[in-house]
Amino acid sequence: PSNPPPTPPQPPPCTVLRNMKAHKPVLQLLNLPFDQMGKKETELPIRGLILMAYRLLKALTTGFPQMQTDLCPHLPAFIAHTECDLVAFDITPTDCINAVCHDNRDACVQLNEETIAQFVQMGAKEHEPRYVRFLQMVVDPQNKPIKLNQEVVLSKLNETANALELFKDRKGKQQMNKLIVDREHIDNPRGRLMYHMELMHLLTACAAGKNAANELMVRDMVGMDEITTLLIDPIVQARLRLRHTLSPTSPR
Repeated sequence: PSNPPPTPPQPPPCTVLRNMKAHKPVLQLLNLPFDQMGKKETELPIRGLILMAYRLLKALTTGFPQMQTDLCPHLPAFIAHTECDLVAFDITPTDCINAVCHDNRDACVQLNEETIAQFVQMGAKEHEPRYVRFLQMVVDPQNKPIKLNQEVVLSKLNETANALELFKDRKGKQQMNKLIVDREHIDNPRGRLMYHMELMHLLTACAAGKNAANELMVRDMVGMDEITTLLIDPIVQARLRLRHTLSPTSPR
């Protein structure tokens, strides 16, 4: 008797869901009306549905380039929700934006100056590391720097002094040392110290590639003496020191 024909390989679930356009009804949930200026108890169920939609979209998108491309046109809607206090312990609109832009150079190139400025301003206002991580992605996706995005980020950081949490003066260094001793970067991953670490990484990414002008701008923001002092300070733990060691302003 002849052997039965081999079973054809099954497409991965993410492909099946995309072919079924499973993301379409999920996107429609983002249009639910709610007060974007403040939380109302009566609207908590609606906010819960919107957060669920972002959770599903992130799951559908993570590591799936085709879905990233499909969701690129919807980035303005996601960005509009970033300042609406839509936050759960495991998801925010920014997390979904990150999933769309992660290692996606095409999406990062499409972002305009206004969007980048908005994330710089949100970082300055809230000092949330997640906003800085987004900026890291858009300036250096897949280790292939986007010169225009680098220049826009540095320009907006220069224009927004509150965005620069650098602990530069003596008082600032004392504050940073206390935060390290208190393990703030471990116990509060959304705190000041983690924001500072991510900011240093962002400045590194902005100086990546052959771009002398950007590197000089970064050196103006973070002087060599501050970096040297931090490197030799015995209280600076390994994780924090790594961020500074990778900085373009460190000795070569």
